[in-house]
Amino acid sequence: MVISKSLKTGKVLLWLSRGISIFLVVAWLLILLLVGLGEYTKAGSMILVILILATLIAWRNAPIGGGIFIILGAGYLIFSMGLFFSLVYILAAFPLFLTGIFFIAYYLYAEKKEKEEEGVDDF
Repeated sequence: MVISKSLKTGKVLLWLSRGISIFLVVAWLLILLLVGLGEYTKAGSMILVILILATLIAWRNAPIGGGIFIILGAGYLIFSMGLFFSLVYILAAFPLFLTGIFFIAYYLYAEKKEKEEEGVDDF
């Protein structure tokens, strides 16, 4: 009974992180296609490529990809807050931070479960 509960927690963390990362990519693609960015289309396309690469890296290596998402969120806040302080910028960066946190939490949870199964202590 305990194993199935822990398995569910790991799967929830995994699919939440993957789902949010896919949502970010699709949302940014829809913004590019439907709204367009005018003179900033090249920059918007580069952001889309960065999001796709970060998602692929996170799916292959969760802690590194999670760190990339957190760095992307921090970078977005640093560059956008220099222009004008607004709650909208914080809300826009929140999914990036959340995705990074979920990827890292999944990795840490999987490592903890792996050590418990092996019965190995770090000390």
